[in-house]
Amino acid sequence: MKVYDAAAIRNVAVVGHGGCGKTQLVSAMLFVAGAVNRPGKVDEGTTITDFDEEEIARKHTLSSSLAYAEWQKTKINIIDTPGFANFLSDAKAALRVAEGAIVCVDAVAGVEVQTEKLWEEAAALNLPRIVVANRLERERASLERTLESLHRDCAREIIPIQLPLGEERAFTGVVDLVRMTALTFASDGSGKMTEGDIPAALADRAAKAREELIEMVAEADEQLMEKFFSEGTLTQDELTQGLRTATQSGKIFPLVCSSGMHAIGIQPLLDAIVTYVPSPIEREFPAVTESGDASTIKASDSPPYTAFVWKTIADPFAGRITMLRVISGTLKQDSNVHNQTRDSAERFGHLLVLQGKTQTQVPELKAGDLGAVAKLKDTRTSDVLAEKSTKVKIPEITFPEAVLAYAIWQKTKINIIDTPGFANFLSDAKAALRVAEGAIVCVDAVAGVEVQTEKLWEEAAALNLPRIVVANRLERERASLERTLESLHRDCAREIIPIQLPLGEERAFTGVVDLVRMTALTFASDGSGKMTEGDIPAALADRAAKAREELIEMVAEADEQLMEKFFSEGTLTQDELTQGLRTATQSGKIFPLVCSSGMHAIGIQPLLDAIVTYVPSPIEREFPAVTESGDASTIKASDSPPYTAFVWKTIADPFAGRITMLRVISGTLKQDSNVHNQTRDSAERFGHLLVLQGKTQTQVPELKAGDLGAVAKLKDTRTSDVLAEKSTKVKIPEITFPEAVLAYAIEPKSRGDEDKISGSMHRLQEEDPSISYTRDPQTHELLLAGQGQLHIEVTVAKLKRRFGVEVNLKPPRIPYRETITVATEAHGRHKKQTGGHGQFGDCKIKVEPLPRGSDFEFVDDIFGGSIPRQYVPAVEKGIQDSRMRGYLAGYPMVDFRATVIDGSFHPVDSNELSFKMAGSLAFKDAMTRARPTILEPIMNVEVYAPSDYAGDLMGDLNGRRGRISGMDTRGINTVIRAQVPMAEMLTYEQHLTSSLPPRRQSAVRRLSRKSSCPLPFEGSCSSGRGPSSDLQPGPSSRRLPPNRRACGRRGQPRAGDRRRSWSSVPRPSRLPSPRLTSGCTRCPRARPAPLRRNRRGGSRRAGCACSRPAAPRSAARSTRTACRRRPCRAAPAARAGARGARRRSPHPRRRRAWRW
Repeated sequence: MKVYDAAAIRNVAVVGHGGCGKTQLVSAMLFVAGAVNRPGKVDEGTTITDFDEEEIARKHTLSSSLAYAEWQKTKINIIDTPGFANFLSDAKAALRVAEGAIVCVDAVAGVEVQTEKLWEEAAALNLPRIVVANRLERERASLERTLESLHRDCAREIIPIQLPLGEERAFTGVVDLVRMTALTFASDGSGKMTEGDIPAALADRAAKAREELIEMVAEADEQLMEKFFSEGTLTQDELTQGLRTATQSGKIFPLVCSSGMHAIGIQPLLDAIVTYVPSPIEREFPAVTESGDASTIKASDSPPYTAFVWKTIADPFAGRITMLRVISGTLKQDSNVHNQTRDSAERFGHLLVLQGKTQTQVPELKAGDLGAVAKLKDTRTSDVLAEKSTKVKIPEITFPEAVLAYAIWQKTKINIIDTPGFANFLSDAKAALRVAEGAIVCVDAVAGVEVQTEKLWEEAAALNLPRIVVANRLERERASLERTLESLHRDCAREIIPIQLPLGEERAFTGVVDLVRMTALTFASDGSGKMTEGDIPAALADRAAKAREELIEMVAEADEQLMEKFFSEGTLTQDELTQGLRTATQSGKIFPLVCSSGMHAIGIQPLLDAIVTYVPSPIEREFPAVTESGDASTIKASDSPPYTAFVWKTIADPFAGRITMLRVISGTLKQDSNVHNQTRDSAERFGHLLVLQGKTQTQVPELKAGDLGAVAKLKDTRTSDVLAEKSTKVKIPEITFPEAVLAYAIEPKSRGDEDKISGSMHRLQEEDPSISYTRDPQTHELLLAGQGQLHIEVTVAKLKRRFGVEVNLKPPRIPYRETITVATEAHGRHKKQTGGHGQFGDCKIKVEPLPRGSDFEFVDDIFGGSIPRQYVPAVEKGIQDSRMRGYLAGYPMVDFRATVIDGSFHPVDSNELSFKMAGSLAFKDAMTRARPTILEPIMNVEVYAPSDYAGDLMGDLNGRRGRISGMDTRGINTVIRAQVPMAEMLTYEQHLTSSLPPRRQSAVRRLSRKSSCPLPFEGSCSSGRGPSSDLQPGPSSRRLPPNRRACGRRGQPRAGDRRRSWSSVPRPSRLPSPRLTSGCTRCPRARPAPLRRNRRGGSRRAGCACSRPAAPRSAARSTRTACRRRPCRAAPAARAGARGARRRSPHPRRRRAWRW
């Protein structure tokens, strides 16, 4: 295997929305470049990069994979990334180690949700991007519409350097606008290219497009601009070089055309990657110094070495495979390296380069290359391998969670809690609000108020927190303070008022106008945050004066004294305005709005001033608590004893152990001191007290009232615990975490991980109480439950990253249950006589249904000693064991009462085992007449979506067997409330994310478990009597087709009978098939068996004990005639010799069926 220098390497990540053809495009690139012998097909499961069984079955990429190809003596490392929302962390990790991004866009659908997100991620990393308009051979494919959506949702600087030859199925090649030639490709998918002249029909269009390309390239470079003005055009070399420079600097994003399925446009794409994407030498790798300042690492083959681990694979044969990017130096096989992150030594064995799942050994990996190494001991994702003398660090790949940091501004310490915004992690944000004196509500100036912003606003309002609103990202295209303010007034509060106005719009946003002091604050364009104060521009003077008048009026309305002053003098002084605004903000009467750009550090100093000025200190806002009697109370912040502290978060650190984050409410906490845990009534010993700056820990001698800090290795303290002296009587309410709504089964990937799972999950559960970890008593599976699929996947990633435990996720099992619908009595007798001591137990029971959620009740109603008291618990035990095994489909039987009413015993042969068997037999006998049915869990769902898409979403919920219970309108959004079976909601989160168009993703689900509803079960008829016609199915029940319905009481036509095919209704996940597989014409319980004639001239279905003369088949279909003989047993006759197969007697008239 050839080893490549850094100058001859290109690392690219292929990103885009799921289903846009990324994997097929990568497969075509590998084939055309000669890396593989035949082109792989996604539909056939033969692609190089989708090799996992789940990826082949689902035909979607679920995990990033690495491949390589050589083109023009250059090695192109290609990372094929997943495009679905739940796997975007893999794609983001791939972007961290690439020099360029290939953004794949479907030419039919245009820019979709995940494409836009990944575009923003690449922009944050300042990556050069090449856009591929893929799948141009499909119907309704259009380069014009695709380019329009790219300009609208990504960037205006995207410009085509190719035009398609033909449209839809007639797409056969491309026009190269740089060289002005037509490139035609073979129709057999071989990728062979023929170069020729541009067709006359496209000549004018191509000339015009080339002029636009030249103008844009010239605008990106001053020298080319002068050349363009003087000569009116650029040469081909100047155009190529200018386009390369502009692409690498992020000023232009070239667009190419392709069809991955037919290998059209692949060679020009490979040429574009080699030409326009920088090599590792040309683009230095981002890093940070020990002090936290931004830095870079140059790619050089000379020592020292530095490598970054961007992904870890658990291989069942090779073990842990660590995928890394060599940043500098050279890594050699059979060498020792140092893990800078964990300060441990590692030993390299064989170095590998990956071609999908194929591993090839190489003697060394040079700077800039991507490779892998197997069986490293301690190295995990985001670790850095470097010599001990290396001082530069590389930022980790992060996951969403609340992070604490602090800053000193105007001699005031500001504790800042950065909280997650995804719905699955809102419990972290809610916990942070409990220990804060104010909330900084960040709103995107393009999207406006979104769903989670609205929820967290309501949470802050419930806690009566002062709020400052930040209109952020005002530098982006289509950013608008007016639209943002309108959405805030509509969805949050009318009392939100700006105290700043932006200077400039979109990319021209350079500062703010301070309406309190009436000055203009301009900020440096280099992102340093340096501020210059000056006069308000004349163009904004009138607007600023009008906005200040509105601010003064609102402040005056919040205070009577200021109102009188305003009426008498017509205005307020600056001090009166500042003090009045402070009072109104802290009382919740006004919510000031400021403008900023976090990306360019614009408006940050005024924001810090607003926090110091308008947010109350812990002394000014007492901490809410409750007395022992439950009455509301407060705790004043004071440095004097007694001490009180509240634990609001716990972090499971793999090195420091459990880190407890707390808020000191009163008193002073000192290091090396003893404290009392009021919640658990236990003693704790403090070691070092810490203040956190992200993950950096700094020791402090003490923490005073109102401060936030942390302490490591507390023995028993958990989240929501209160540390206080024993004499303290006031209590602090616990943080309420939502119940888990979705569970997945997990299993270890290796035997060595089995023992680690329990301890690691216990530590993560301490950190995040909204997850649960249990073992299913029926299936003995380990179940991991959380707020959604993303929440569970992030938890699994933490297991792997922090504790080195790798597990597989399996689809969750739906917790179906069984119940009865009518009351009945039953008899169970167990009698067994052998040569000696026998067994005898006899009992009579009565079963009756209970309301939902009652589970099971057992009542002893024995009179006269018909069953001795010591044997009654054995009857209950027999019923309990049988009900847990179910009757219809093996699910536990719930919501019924069993009453033992009579029985008999033998003074010698009776024992506990006999009555246990009798209780089990009585239960089974009762089920034959109690009309058992299946219960299915139902979830309450709320969907927030733009009103334009409410109809489509309601239709989708109806298709999932949902019942719409109501709709509300909130501005431009609609809230849809529905009840949907849990079986249909397992994949709804990613479906909802993928179905909404870009920038309209304001939809979210709120799930909670509801009482189960009855599900009529296929073949649930027992003894010829099934659910009667008056049993109305719930929202989760599926209507069986006529020939599969359980028979009714009197052969009456069923009310509300709908002719609907069974196959048209999806079966719930893992719902077992019915035990009975054949039935007769009078009790059509399952798939009908062939008609057979008997000697009476009648006909019947095979396997049925009923033998009355058959009614005409048309009559049987129209009236659903029920069997007159009781009980009617339909036994399976499909497999000869199987249990329940029909037994024949020697005489034809004595045929009978085996009874269950």
